[in-house]
Amino acid sequence: MEMVVESARLVAEGRAHPNPSQRAQALRFLGIGLFLTSRPEGAETAFFELLRQRPGAKLDPTHTRPDVVAFFESVRARHSEEIRQAVRSRPPGKRLLLAFLPPAGQFQNGDRARGFTLAALEVVSLGVAIGTYVQLKSWVRSDLTVPPQHTDDARALKVINNVAVGVFVATLAVGIIDGLANFSRGDDEPPLAWLTPNGFGFRF
Repeated sequence: MEMVVESARLVAEGRAHPNPSQRAQALRFLGIGLFLTSRPEGAETAFFELLRQRPGAKLDPTHTRPDVVAFFESVRARHSEEIRQAVRSRPPGKRLLLAFLPPAGQFQNGDRARGFTLAALEVVSLGVAIGTYVQLKSWVRSDLTVPPQHTDDARALKVINNVAVGVFVATLAVGIIDGLANFSRGDDEPPLAWLTPNGFGFRF
């Protein structure tokens, strides 16, 4: 549990350069860890900061000890007015539509490196797809055939065009899935909050 606390503290304090969802998850784990190691004041601070960021956050009672859940809800009740003030003063929340428009969804979620990577792949693959298509069309004669001198080049460009289109479509699909998986409004539960990296539920 001490390892959980120390690891979560690195992320919660921003030293690991987390995105907002990762920091919220770290505050959750930090609060749980501090409470279970008999440091309720620190746990209250972590939970309060989590609730300021995500007022609708909850601890899943099927994966978290009842006493931890009860303490978390007591923090929510004691600081209800401060939490409401934080909601009123924060900027507008995220838009689900942007999750379907990679890399906009990645930038919205705070995943800038992933956003730039997806943007580069989209630009390059789309550019290659358009360029090869235009070149192929320029070789096609009025009878819809390709002159003999361009036959081999046309076959090669057709392969490149198909690969470029495939990469572009795959990048869009991955970007949409990633954008939805990491999407979380300011007051929502972080996605898969109760899962370990291996996908198995755990109970504190």
